[in-house]
Amino acid sequence: MGKYVIDLPTSDPEGALERVEDYLAKQGFWKGKNVWKRTSKLVLSPEYITLRAGEDHVHLEAWIKVLTPLPGVWVKKGDPHSDAPVATPTKERMRPLLDRIERMVG
Repeated sequence: MGKYVIDLPTSDPEGALERVEDYLAKQGFWKGKNVWKRTSKLVLSPEYITLRAGEDHVHLEAWIKVLTPLPGVWVKKGDPHSDAPVATPTKERMRPLLDRIERMVG
């Protein structure tokens, strides 16, 4: 469990950040004050991504509000790359997105 956190090295952090943000918008994410968020009526656990440009990297954090058996009750922040048994099908849907972002930055 927990968030997926990684610093992606790049020679152009600002350019990479702009490309990733454009990609997230096309994937149905909307930007709140500090966090990109995507929800779906079919999948009841929202996805979150934060990004920021560093000196020679883009800092990425991603998580999913993990479902419990009780409707509307969430637990912790689920790491989409973890193999924890809780909400695994939900987390699987985010892996291709994160892999694509990592390729875009690198």
